[in-house]
Amino acid sequence: MASFEEKVDALRLLRDRKILRQKQSDIAEAAVKGAAPSRCHGAASRECETSSPSSMEDTARSMEADALFCMGHCHERGLNECDGGVEEAAGLYLLAAELGHTVAQWRLAELWETGRGVAKNESEAAYFYRQAAEAGLSHAQSGLAMLLEDGRGVTRDDAEAFQWHMAAAKQDHALSQYCAARCLLDGRGCERNVSTAMHWLGLSAAEGFPLAAELLEKVRLHQTVNMRASRDQVAEEHAEGGSTEELSSAGSDASDDTSHGQAVQDTRQECVDEDASLLNLATRVAALLRDVDDDEEAAALLDILVGDDDSSDGDDSHNSRCGQEFTT
Repeated sequence: MASFEEKVDALRLLRDRKILRQKQSDIAEAAVKGAAPSRCHGAASRECETSSPSSMEDTARSMEADALFCMGHCHERGLNECDGGVEEAAGLYLLAAELGHTVAQWRLAELWETGRGVAKNESEAAYFYRQAAEAGLSHAQSGLAMLLEDGRGVTRDDAEAFQWHMAAAKQDHALSQYCAARCLLDGRGCERNVSTAMHWLGLSAAEGFPLAAELLEKVRLHQTVNMRASRDQVAEEHAEGGSTEELSSAGSDASDDTSHGQAVQDTRQECVDEDASLLNLATRVAALLRDVDDDEEAAALLDILVGDDDSSDGDDSHNSRCGQEFTT
């Protein structure tokens, strides 16, 4: 059973395909109106008025391709009292297409692709799309690319589909600009190139194609998120590097502290040794002076004892280091 996400993706795909088809139809509508020369209206009207159904085929075959297309256009659109409908238009388009009329080839292919007025035949649609596409008609190039993408009426070929979409995109075909961008984003039929894809999305969105505007916004948002994530990663790596340096510095500081502590300990030991020496001297003085009553004799004995003591050799550096504890 399909997951919820798969169902959502399927619905989104159906929506996108519907929008694409509508866009393709709108483009076709506008192109047909622009492709039919103004003289079609009068000429087609006169033909419709003067030709009976039995003689229509003979009359059509004797007409030039352009006139055939004009008649087919009027029947398809119901113009100038031509009410043969799409079926009649398809027959006239076929005659014009066989005579090499590019727009008629495209219109016929579109009718065969959709099955309007004729039995649906995607293989025939692909054939006439290709005829018009090779003649440089952007609408046919886009139609052929769509069939190649889906493998309808032809063998699926992503690379060729991309080439035809690009050919149409370069002629300002908004639908193919969007489709080419999708190929570039996915690396389908071409090398992946996000910057080029965004270029075509921008052009398509500027033409008012909603899917292009929607996808362009998503790509920009994705790029922003990636940039922030990359910046955060760099900052994190920098912070980790700083921590390592701090630890190294802390180790060095600890080593210095150890050396300093050893020096302090040595100094304290020296003070203790000097303390013992002074204490020993004081004990000897006290013992010798115990029975001396004369101050001069006591002073003389003291000078002798101080002069004989090894710790008193004229260097008073120890006394200055330990001066806070001892005075002489």
